[in-house]
Amino acid sequence: MRISFTGTGGTGKSTLVAELSKHPNFENYTIIDSVSRELFAKGIPINEVGDNFDATQLLVMNKHLEVVLTNQNLLCSRCLLDGFCYTEYLWHQGKVHSLIYSYAHFILEKYLSTYDFIFFIRPEFDLINDGVRSSSEDWRNAVAEQFETNLRRLATTNLVKNIVVITGSVEERIKQVLAYVGKGK
Repeated sequence: MRISFTGTGGTGKSTLVAELSKHPNFENYTIIDSVSRELFAKGIPINEVGDNFDATQLLVMNKHLEVVLTNQNLLCSRCLLDGFCYTEYLWHQGKVHSLIYSYAHFILEKYLSTYDFIFFIRPEFDLINDGVRSSSEDWRNAVAEQFETNLRRLATTNLVKNIVVITGSVEERIKQVLAYVGKGK
């Protein structure tokens, strides 16, 4: 089963994946914390910094695609929808070429249905600067609106099997995830 979390930075996706990875039902799963963090560790600028957003967004989309297509049992803190939402936001800002945006849109529409579950988490907590994610509330709010826009659009399509909004504490979110994937019953 391919399970991912989606939403803007600072919503607790990585924390949730780390906790779920300890659950016995996910012992045979590939755990991916974040493809953008992996790229950041390799010196690729992410978020609103840098000057080559085209290359960054291509790398992000391609890495998400690789992850979802090469893992049957997957638990990850971000997915193709994340890559697309950030690409689309940057395109609206004139920072991503229309060809990159079109490519990201194509990848999203072709492969988003590969995920069995995508759990969406809205910002519920104060943003904490971890040295990787953006610490800008304005950035987070603008990207969060991009997620909301795309979720409303996706609700009218058949591109995804299950997008589920989860809320609450880490423990409450874990219970919701396990109930939805049939592991907590």
